[in-house]
Amino acid sequence: MKKVSICFFVALMTAFFMVSCGFSGEDSEKLDSHRWGRYQYDDINHWRECLDEGCEAVDTEAHMSEYLVCMQIPTCDICGHKYGGPTPHFYDENGTCVRCEEKQHGEGLDYFHGDGYYVVTGIGECPYEAVEISAFHNDLPVTEIGSHAFAENHELTSVVIPDTVKTIGWGAFSGCDSLISVTLPNGLTDVAGYLFNQCQTLMRLDIPNGVAHIGDHAFNHCEALESVTIPASVEKIDGMPFGHCDSLQNIVYKGTKAEWDSITKNDFCIPKNVTVICLDGEIVAH
Repeated sequence: MKKVSICFFVALMTAFFMVSCGFSGEDSEKLDSHRWGRYQYDDINHWRECLDEGCEAVDTEAHMSEYLVCMQIPTCDICGHKYGGPTPHFYDENGTCVRCEEKQHGEGLDYFHGDGYYVVTGIGECPYEAVEISAFHNDLPVTEIGSHAFAENHELTSVVIPDTVKTIGWGAFSGCDSLISVTLPNGLTDVAGYLFNQCQTLMRLDIPNGVAHIGDHAFNHCEALESVTIPASVEKIDGMPFGHCDSLQNIVYKGTKAEWDSITKNDFCIPKNVTVICLDGEIVAH
C-alpha cells in the first residue's frame, strides 16, 4: 500500500510540473520554466505571456533580424513580424552598397572636376529612372548640381540628392515631366529660379531647413503639385514661384504668421485661395 501511495504521489507531481511553470510572476527571470503562449507584437517589440494561472511572467524583446536585405522590410527572426521600413542601402565613398554591393543609382552621370570637388553636369549615360546621386565621386565630395543638369529629361521619376550638395543651379530639373519624388539636401540655402519648372507630375516637396531664398518660377507649371513645406529659415521669395500650380492647396510654413509676414515677397507670390498653414494659424491668399 505504501508503495502504491509513493507511485501516486510521484505521478501527481510529474503531472503538476507538466502543466504548470511552477513560478509566480516574481520569478519571471526563470524564462525557460514557463509555458509560453503565442507571440504577440507591435512595430517595436514582440512578447509572449505565461499561460499558467497566477503567473504574470512576460517575455519581451525588441524585434531583430540577423539577415537584412536591402530595400526589403526586415522580418523578426523570433516571431516573424515584419517591422520598420525597407532596409536602405549603405554606400561607401565609391558609391557601392557595403551590404549588397549594388552600385548607387547615380552611376554614369556626367561630372565637372573642380578643385577638390565634383559638380554633376548632366544625366550622361546613367541608366536609371530613379537616380540617387552619390555623395562622393572618385573619392571627392559632390558639392553642386549645375544649371540645367537634368533639364528636359523625360524618363527621370525620382532623385535623391546627398547632403554634400550645397548648390543646385538654375533650372536644373526644368522640364522633367515624369518627376514624382525629390529629396533635397540638408545644407541647401537657395531654391533657384525655374528649378522645377514644368515638372508636371511632382505632387509635393519638402524644402529643407536652412533654405533662405526661393527663386522666381521655381515651381512654375507644376500642375500636379498639391503641397509644399517651407521652413522658417526662408527670408526672401522672388516673383511668382508657384505660377500655374493649379492643384496647389496648402503651403505648410514652419514658422508663425508674423514670421511669414516678415518674409520679403510680393503680394502675388502665393496663388489665390492657397492656404498657408503656420504654427499659430492659417493665412488664405487673396
